[in-house]
Amino acid sequence: MPKKNGMDVVVASPFPIEVSYGVILTGAFIEAAEAAYSKKRNPTVLELFNTAAATAADRLRDQAELKEKVLEFVIVGDHGMRLCKD
Repeated sequence: MPKKNGMDVVVASPFPIEVSYGVILTGAFIEAAEAAYSKKRNPTVLELFNTAAATAADRLRDQAELKEKVLEFVIVGDHGMRLCKD
């Protein structure tokens, strides 16, 4: 159960991330969550992140240096947390 006044999970990078990559990854994460919600699926944060990372890599297929930025992210906290309700 999520905390009322706190954070259970954070997806972050300890390194500077190019804005263009951050925008693409964030948009892909939101799209993955919306798609799961519309299909009444309940993925974990890790599953959503992996889906978003794959989508971002596909969109950046011609930019190898940006595609690998996903490796600089960590999931801190409960990576098994589910954001969508059953």
